[in-house]
Amino acid sequence: MSERQVVTAFDRLLMDLSGKLTPYPYSARRWQEISANQSTMVEVRNPKSGIGLALALAERQIGNWSTYQRCKAACVRDAVFKDAPRLAGYWGTFEQVFRDTATHAANVRGGKIIFDSAKGRARIRELRRHFQSGSFRYECRASILGADLTVKRAFLPDGVELYRLSRKERNERQPTVEPYVAAPGMTGWGSPPRIEARYHQTVAVDRHADHAFFKAGYEALEKASAVFGRVVDAITAAHKGRFDHGPIELLGGFDQGGRPLRDARPFVAQKLSLTSCRKASTFYSLLRDPAGDRVLNRGLRRLVLGRKRADAIDRLVDLVIGWEAVLLTQNGHAITQELTYRFSLNGALIVNRARPRLAPPERHRA
Repeated sequence: MSERQVVTAFDRLLMDLSGKLTPYPYSARRWQEISANQSTMVEVRNPKSGIGLALALAERQIGNWSTYQRCKAACVRDAVFKDAPRLAGYWGTFEQVFRDTATHAANVRGGKIIFDSAKGRARIRELRRHFQSGSFRYECRASILGADLTVKRAFLPDGVELYRLSRKERNERQPTVEPYVAAPGMTGWGSPPRIEARYHQTVAVDRHADHAFFKAGYEALEKASAVFGRVVDAITAAHKGRFDHGPIELLGGFDQGGRPLRDARPFVAQKLSLTSCRKASTFYSLLRDPAGDRVLNRGLRRLVLGRKRADAIDRLVDLVIGWEAVLLTQNGHAITQELTYRFSLNGALIVNRARPRLAPPERHRA
């Protein structure tokens, strides 16, 4: 079965269906920020949702049509679509492919659902290429909780960009509240996060494995979790405050899945200057590659843990352990004698190099 035959079968089915369905009544709302301390709930107009519901409700009746049966048979005989359920599960079944194609091609005119042939053909070709893919390229995004930027964007290693969202962009990222549907990504407080971290990655698809698209998505999510966790640790090391990242969004490829918030407590946004972002870039590199200096990495990890602690005593303990790892290690081995003297001497040398302009009495006290 050729691509042209499959596209023709879908085209005939959509033309047969055009004008015979009415969109299902649909209402959804979303919080919108209107000022620094005010938000309101507004109605979201998305005819695609009402069209999708109408198609789902009419599917049993449509399934008896000859054009529907011929279209389904064409997909079963096509090598690409025949293999799609093995790779993508429910998302590769004919029913879901039909619903996706029809929704993309549909518009509402005069209270009826009308299908655009050109859009339908383009979408089915796009899906066919999608199911033939040997790799997926994802844009990975996650909001950074507890931080704000003094510049529009800043860059970290691995192609990671910190980006300050405009009010319009923040409102677009607010979850939609739909009837009978859970809204993922709700932060639990009024003002949405002001910055997000984002980068791109490409993940290979093992087409010989069952559920390969899911596995590629899980791999992308796992890598993104490591990268965004490293971003948060780097900012924590570079700037005082409590930081975290929100749910991870995967755009492109097979994007099913997400990552829930670990902590729903509110954050007080800290202003990150370009200097803080440069420090975060250095810390990011150290956290990514600990083999370069294991002692410094160990101390840096304790610094990150200490700054994440809510209890002051726990924070102090972690910070002291971090300094001990740095000041009481020589040539990669722990110092076992004259600990107080070595700690004071090495600490004074660091302070002297970091603060050369200190007056002598202050330098001695340090």
